[in-house]
Amino acid sequence: MKKTKEACLACKAGYHDECQEMWDDNLAEDAFCCCNGAFSMDGGKGPVDAIEEEIEAYFEGYTGSKALDEYADPISTGRKEAAKKFPINAGMVCEWAWLRYAGGGVEPIIGCPGHPAEAIHHGPDKNTMRNVEGNIHRICAECHNRWHGANDKYYGERPVTEDGKVDASVPFWPLDDDGNPMEPIPHDTVTLAPDEEVHVEDKRRRDEARRHGTLPKLDD
Repeated sequence: MKKTKEACLACKAGYHDECQEMWDDNLAEDAFCCCNGAFSMDGGKGPVDAIEEEIEAYFEGYTGSKALDEYADPISTGRKEAAKKFPINAGMVCEWAWLRYAGGGVEPIIGCPGHPAEAIHHGPDKNTMRNVEGNIHRICAECHNRWHGANDKYYGERPVTEDGKVDASVPFWPLDDDGNPMEPIPHDTVTLAPDEEVHVEDKRRRDEARRHGTLPKLDD
């Protein structure tokens, strides 16, 4: 898809050696700055135009500044972008509350009765660069742990490139019996669980947490 990429403020002013993308370690190894020197070094006195380029992504809604396979650390970059695009505001309730098939994946879970949102979760595509509606969820610790406990066993390791780096240009989907990626069940935002089922499941989770002494912290 074609998108318009804005150069950072430093590059717009002509100070390419102070490029913000460089300081954030978001540049490809062969890139000098985010605009590849498109702006002159005269302090940016000329008109500043957006840079048109083709940025391919396997999903709709990608808003990154470069191709998915050009990030040095896509896991960290994706998590930072998720926190900016989908912040957890004070008083926010778990987005999976009362849902019957929350999170998608291979085994969707029953949502909670409305606990505070604490975690930003990627799924059912666990690629942290896929920060779009339907794949980003602000949820409580109980739902977060329950989903990972039910689904992580199906996912295996993150996809990697031939040189061993995390490959963010492909989805991180669960694997079938032959070890091949399979499209997961999508997150269902519509179907609600009966109240009794929600409360029974919530009690079961809390009893389990008490037995273990804590709710373990999980990534995404």
